[in-house]
This record gives sequence, C-alpha cells and structure tokens, in this order.
Amino acid sequence: MSEVELRRYTNLISVLHILQKKCLTLVNPHEWDDANDVHFMAEYKRKTGAKTVLALCFAETTETYHHWRVFAHGSDGVCVVFNKTVLERQLSNVRGMRFAAMSYKTVEEARREGFSRDDLPFLKRKPFIDEGELRLVYTDAFKERPFLDVPINLICIAKIILSPWMPPKLAASAKSIIQSINPEVKFNVYRSKLTGFKAWMDLTDRCT
Repeated sequence: MSEVELRRYTNLISVLHILQKKCLTLVNPHEWDDANDVHFMAEYKRKTGAKTVLALCFAETTETYHHWRVFAHGSDGVCVVFNKTVLERQLSNVRGMRFAAMSYKTVEEARREGFSRDDLPFLKRKPFIDEGELRLVYTDAFKERPFLDVPINLICIAKIILSPWMPPKLAASAKSIIQSINPEVKFNVYRSKLTGFKAWMDLTDRCT
C-alpha cells in the first residue's frame, strides 16, 4: 500500500524556513483569503474563550492546477509533500493540537444536521470540496501567541515540488539550495510539469 501524502502549497522562503528551522509555523487565520473561514475561526475562538487559535492547511489530493494557482501562484511557488502517517505521529504529542480533514456541507445540510462549536475550525462550504483540505489547528486557552513553531523531524517530508512557472535554470539552483540545507535528509526535489507535460503535448502527433 502506498503512503498517504499531504501537500502544503506555499512559497520558497517558507520552505527554506521549514528546512532550516526544522519546524512548521502555525499562524493567525484572520488574514486568510476566504472570509467564511476567517469568521468561523474567529467564532470558534470567541465561543471557546481561547486566547490563541492558530492554523495551517494541507491538501490530501493529487497535484492540481487549482492548488498551484490559488495557494502557490508565481515562479516562487513550492509544494512540500509530507508523509501523512509520519507527520501525524510527530504532531500527536503537542498539547492543544488538532489535525483533521475538513467537512464540506451546503448551508441546508449544516442547518439540518447541526454542528458543535468544536466543529467550526473543520467546517467549510461544499463549493470548496475539491480542495481536499486537512487542517492543523492549535488552541491555547490561557496564553496569547501570534504564531507557533512546531518542531518536526524532516523525515516526514517525502518530496518537494517547485512551481511549474519557475524557469528551469532557476529551478536547478533552487533544488541545489534546498538539498544543501540538510544534506543528511534525502528527499526528491523537482520542478512540476503540470503546465508543460511533454507526454501530453506529444499526443497531438497521434491525431488523425
């Protein structure tokens, strides 16, 4: 059975931070793009009386154009692919941490089925279902934190994929830099071929 992968779409500087500091950084969700998410996370914090609610998002889906375009657009976009089992094991002992897949519902389904305040960080409208999101949420009832660095062992990283819009020459340099930060940790680094897949483009030679 193949390992389940989680993808974190981000940018190059964030990946260098992960590799150099050997941590994942959870942030305040108040600046997220989706106002629905911002509201639900704020209401979860208010209803629980927590001093801190921080989060980090992953995708449990294969590579898609949507994920690159929305979450890692531009030539400095990067996708860090984690081994889900290994990552969850490393995070399981962090007090106040929850790691769960999002539940996608229509307004009518949410009204009919109901939900609790503890569901709020993991509830999303159904039009977002293609994101296949898993969310890491940290709650501290007593202390205010602007962010949280969670130490990880880099063996949880399966591979790192560079943006399909990164020029090939720059991708070669980025690969070299990434692999030099922790040379004792072996994982594959390569540029995505999503927007320039030769096997697909060669199919035009077969048309009649």
